[in-house]
Amino acid sequence: MGAQRATGGTAGGRLPEFLVVGPQRTATTWLYERLLPHVVLPKGVKETMFFDRHFKKGLAWYESHFRHGRSDQPVGEIAPTYFHSAEAREHIARTIPHCKIVCTLRDPVSRLYSLYRFMRQYGFTRASFERALEDFPFMMGSSRYAHHVSEWQRLFPRTTVVLYEDLREDPQGYLGAVCRFLEIRPMPLPPELAGWREEATPARFYHLARVGQRTADFLRSARLYRIVNMAKKTGLRRFVFGGGPPLPPMDPARAAELRRLLSPEVTRLEAIIDRDLGAWKT
Repeated sequence: MGAQRATGGTAGGRLPEFLVVGPQRTATTWLYERLLPHVVLPKGVKETMFFDRHFKKGLAWYESHFRHGRSDQPVGEIAPTYFHSAEAREHIARTIPHCKIVCTLRDPVSRLYSLYRFMRQYGFTRASFERALEDFPFMMGSSRYAHHVSEWQRLFPRTTVVLYEDLREDPQGYLGAVCRFLEIRPMPLPPELAGWREEATPARFYHLARVGQRTADFLRSARLYRIVNMAKKTGLRRFVFGGGPPLPPMDPARAAELRRLLSPEVTRLEAIIDRDLGAWKT
């Protein structure tokens, strides 16, 4: 394996050795599902949101999510909301300063519209895409890739960047690159696990979806993950979230304007990660 196992915090507790920090809609769920059998991830839930939303619950609360799995398995969390949170970065730097960081990035314009679809599916908004960009500053804020990656690198020397486009082109190669960085044994990717779906549609009942999302957030904060997971298995989730008519593609003029606005950020990122990202600017 090669990686040193993290054991900080309360007596006998384990803390993550790595974090996959996103941002949202960059295939973090795909990576979660592939790594889950091979590493120790939070029990019962993909994202604890500890470092950005639940830090006041204390380290013992966070550590309690990692008391399962084999002792020789690396511990980690896949938490896309941490990416653009300066507060989360500072909390992580104080708590697990030697943590490895994986930033998963994607063409920022296509990611923004994917994020908007997700927000419509889960009842976060029913506004137009343009209005959502105004109402939710984090959408554009989380698209400041160069700024956030440089901040992660400043605090965590062991930070890497992987691209959604590489996953689309070569899923096995993408997974292999992540495994090498995390110093875990490479895992063959069966053909049936190579693909993924992105089928977010607006909620058919907006107010029901809002109530459902708030209820799920409350249950997760109380660590009642079993109830949330049961709702997924029974099909209740599919009834509450999504089911509405598909959204049209993004307006080309709006996409071009967003590319113009984000082009300087992409240019800075090219220098940081030494990759040609011209496709993200045109």
